[in-house]
Amino acid sequence: VVVVPNDTPNVNFSLEPGGSISGYIYQADGVTPVAEAYVVAHSLDIDYSRSGIVNADGSYSITCLPVGQYRVSAAADGYVSEYFNNSFLSSQHTPVSVTSFSNTANINFSLDIGGSISGHVYQAVGINPVADAYVWVSLIDGDYGK
Repeated sequence: VVVVPNDTPNVNFSLEPGGSISGYIYQADGVTPVAEAYVVAHSLDIDYSRSGIVNADGSYSITCLPVGQYRVSAAADGYVSEYFNNSFLSSQHTPVSVTSFSNTANINFSLDIGGSISGHVYQAVGINPVADAYVWVSLIDGDYGK
């Protein structure tokens, strides 16, 4: 309880030192940076995620991460989203370990250029279009796409 103008003593915190994840995001050639990409680390241990900024050279760093295991993914418009170690399926990602006072480096990605699906949605008679219809794409193996 804070009562003005008195001081409320012994409001203390104990912060755990975190770690970081870093790497590069390239096009499929493994050389050309994808600077417009974004990268996210999702904790496998707690309800926590954090994203990183991708620089013009394709490098990124995600800092201030609690110690634990993470599912790391990268994505960019026009490219196929990917989980660390060349997996397109979240169920097949390779976990990335984060330890205190340490950077887990070389968590790199090579993104493939993506394809697209297009078409029209019509009412049952096949003549009148359905406005604002939502179309969902699902991979044959049951995992989801975007």
